[in-house]
Order: sequence, then structure tokens, then C-alpha cells
Amino acid sequence: MGKNEFIKMRILERKILERILFALLLTFILLSPFPAFAQSSMESTSAENDSTLYIGKIEIIRKNVFDPEIKDENKKLFLLVNKFHFLTKERVIRQELLFKEGEVYDEKLMEESERNLRNLNFLGKVTLEAKRDRERMDVLVRTQDQWSTTVNFSAQAVGKFYSVEAYMEEHNFLGWGKSLIAGYLKNSERNQRQLTYWDGNMWGTHLLLQTDLYDRSDGHLYNFLFSRPFYSLETISAFTVQYLDEKSDMDYFQEGEELFSFQKKNKQLYLELGRSSGSEKKGVIYWFYQSQDLSNSFYQYSDSQNYGELLPQNRKLRQSGLSFKLWHPEFEKLSYLDNFGRIEDVDLGWRFQGTWGWDVCHPFDKRRTDMGSFRFLLPFRLGKKQFLFLAHLTKGELENYRWERVLSQTEARIYWTTPYWQTLVMRALSVSSTRQEKGYQLLLGGTNGLRGFEISRFSGKNEVILNLEDRIFSPWRILTVALGGILFFDAGYMGEDNLFGQKLHADAGAGLLLGFTKSYNWRIVRLDLAKSLDTNDWIVSFGSDLYFEIGDF
Repeated sequence: MGKNEFIKMRILERKILERILFALLLTFILLSPFPAFAQSSMESTSAENDSTLYIGKIEIIRKNVFDPEIKDENKKLFLLVNKFHFLTKERVIRQELLFKEGEVYDEKLMEESERNLRNLNFLGKVTLEAKRDRERMDVLVRTQDQWSTTVNFSAQAVGKFYSVEAYMEEHNFLGWGKSLIAGYLKNSERNQRQLTYWDGNMWGTHLLLQTDLYDRSDGHLYNFLFSRPFYSLETISAFTVQYLDEKSDMDYFQEGEELFSFQKKNKQLYLELGRSSGSEKKGVIYWFYQSQDLSNSFYQYSDSQNYGELLPQNRKLRQSGLSFKLWHPEFEKLSYLDNFGRIEDVDLGWRFQGTWGWDVCHPFDKRRTDMGSFRFLLPFRLGKKQFLFLAHLTKGELENYRWERVLSQTEARIYWTTPYWQTLVMRALSVSSTRQEKGYQLLLGGTNGLRGFEISRFSGKNEVILNLEDRIFSPWRILTVALGGILFFDAGYMGEDNLFGQKLHADAGAGLLLGFTKSYNWRIVRLDLAKSLDTNDWIVSFGSDLYFEIGDF
């Protein structure tokens, strides 16, 4: 190829890229309703509909953790607990309401406000009732607090792996809805001290601020997040600023044994602007910029000559791009899927999202690194309280006109609630990777798919996992602790390339479920005993959540 032809090709590539960016920008403008248009449209709609009901009085009734008007909660011990708890301020409740006195009454905003309040995990029971008074709708909001102050000592063990944690947590500081966490962790890999602050509604503006400081024996992690999320279905704009600085030790496993360790240094910056359109079916477009400086190195005492080919490569990325999301929100209030009787707001609407990021450092160089991803979630109703969820994610990076570091993940889950205090759950998960970077591996065992094996017992680049669970949520309680149990079976394949011909690894077991009905952070605790079907080993594991939940999607 001659010099003139090379220059013409670069000019042509630049023109094509400019046209693509112009088309995307035009799409962004068309999909993004301007505030002036939205306001005039709302005013004309309200003017045309003279018979519209308006919101009258909004009354808020706040209950403490234990309600003395309820016989089972009117006990000296419970009332003593109330005295040590700061009741949530009324202002915090009002900030989550998407309507005000004198505005047009909208039942959908009522339902969404109720979901917003339930998302504040320091609140337990939440109800919103509307009562008509002539041309007004008076609204009664009832909330009951959860115990939000915790001096938490917890432990987890899976075979040789252990973890001990001690935390001082307050998730409703002085009743203002702020979180403060100070903690210490010690496990098989590191010691760690943590300090976290979280504020999900700064100054009543729906601005979110989170800072995390982790001081570790092998490094540190500093995280700063400032954002304005889409806090309602009618919100048309959002933004995010996040910075991460991490230094830590990483381990490479082979047959469940640590082969070597290396040090990872990672600095990331992420900026995002989002615009939304529609209500019944939503279209959301995001512009983002992300940078990453990643370096991996051996320690001086490491045998770098033997394992150098497994050390992940250093990376320096600067990418800017667009992400499109189509979403049909369809929330339903359900119970006994992932916890004991608490209302779970499950989204039964479909979602599709595609993302493309351009390398801004080398936009016209064939060696540039672009990024693309596609994902979807499709829920299906099989019965009144029976559901099927299908989810898929494919992502990769385009280098030199070839896809690299491709990861594809497909998952199917069935939740089958029975009238006998039981929920049957099946999860099938397939993860495959192609042309990944050096040192990349998936891990299987312990907390990753197989409860009857040591943590990270199997490693490879492709895996298939099947989990079956019978969750038993009994009506029995000891004070505020609900009792239940679980029966489970796990199976999985792990391999480097082709999984055909690989050995099937499986386990079976049973466990105890405890539901802490008045606690903010310990919603459910499990204690499992699993028997490996490969060997005669028994593995005990426990944790403060279920093995997998709907919120994992």
C-alpha cells in the first residue's frame, strides 16, 4: 500500500467515524426530552383535564423498631431496644416521595414512592394509602424502622478458607438515613481495615455520595463515588463520577492450590452522563469516559522465570463511548423468594442494553482498543408465583480488527413458590471466554458454584454450573428470628477449552436458614453442610445471605 493510499484510507476512516458520531449525537438529542418541553407538555395536560384529582394532605406516621401497639412487640426488652434507636426523621421520608401537596394525584407515583422507601433498608414495613376527600386525595404514609446500629462479628469458613470480620455499622445515623461503617477483617489472604461513608440523598437533592477507604496488609483501596441516579421513572437526566485507586495481592490457583502471587496496581476514572425518555417503555442513552492504568508485577522473591507467561499484561486504556438501554419496567410485590416474608419489589420487565467505547488515544490506529458489550434480561411468568428469568451478557475488546478478551455468560433461573412455605429454585449458568489475557481464570468451588468443595478448587476458562435449592420458610419464630431450612444440589464442569469429556463435579447437602426480621443488614443467615460426591469430604459454610439472589442479575 502506497503512502497516498494509506492517507486516503485514514481520511475515509475519519469521515466514517465522524458520521457515526454525528448520527449518535443526533439520536441522543432526539431521545432526550428538554425540560422546557416536558414542563409545557405537563402543564397542557393538566390544563386539559379539569376533573383531575389533586393531592391534599400528606400525613406521615413513623413507628419505631418495635411497635407497642402490637401485642407480640409490646415487651420490656423490645421497648428498651427502642430507646437506643434514633427514629427516622420525617424529612427523610418526605424526600423519597415523588409527589407533593397540591400536585396532580398519580397512582404510579404512589407505587414508585413506596418502592423508593422500601429501598431504604433501614425501613421495614412501608405502606402508602390514598383516601378521597371531594376533589382531593389525602395520602397516609406508614413506615416502621429496622434496627440499624450493629456491632457485627461474623465469620465464614469453607474448608481451609476462613474469614473473620468485626464491624461497627450505623446505617441510619441519628435518623438522617446516612451510613457509617468502621471495620476490621482477617482472612486467609489479608488483614483489612475499612472506613465507609454513604449518603443517598445529599441535602434532599437525590445526590449520592460514597467514600470507601480500605487499608490492607497487602495494599489499599480508595473509592470515591458521586452521582445523581435515575431515582424515578420520570427522571430524565443522571450523572456519575467515580475514582478508584487499588493496590493488592492477587493469587493464581491450580487444582485448588495457590501457584503464585503477584501485585496488582489499578487506577480507574469513570464519568457518565445519562438521558432518559418514556415511561411505560423507557429508552436511556449514556455517554461515558473511562480510563484505566493497570500494572501487574512479581515480588522480588517470586520465581518469575517459571510463571512469567501467566502474569497478566499491563494495560493503559482511555475510552469514550455510548450505551443504549431499552427497558420495560414492570414491578410486582412478591415474598418468600429470597427472604422471610418481606416484600420484594421484583422487576418482571425486559431489558436490553448495548455499549460501545472508542480508544481516544489512538482513534485512527488499527492497533487501537475498542470495547463492546451486549446484555439482556427476559423474565417470564410461569404461574401466579412462578417465574423464569433468562439473562445473557457478551463483552469483548476489538484490537487490530480482531475480538480479544471475549467473555460470554448465559444464565437461566426458575423460582417456583409453593403453598407449603417452600420456594424451589433452579439456576443454570454457563460462562465461556475466548482469547483472554495471560493469567485469566475462572474459579469453581466453595463460594463459587460448588458448596461441597474447597474454595477455588477448580480453575479454567470455561464453566457450566447447575444449582438446585428447596428453600423452606417456616412460620416458626424465636422472638424476632424466623426459622427455616434449605436442601440443595450443586453440579459443575470446568475446563480450559472444550467442556465435553470433562468430569462432572457435584455435591449435595442441607442447611439452616435464620431470618432476622428486625435487622438492617442481617436479613438472612445460612449455615450449610455439604457432602462432595467426588470424595468423602464434608464442607461447612455459612454467610449472611443466600447463595444467589434475584438482585444478582
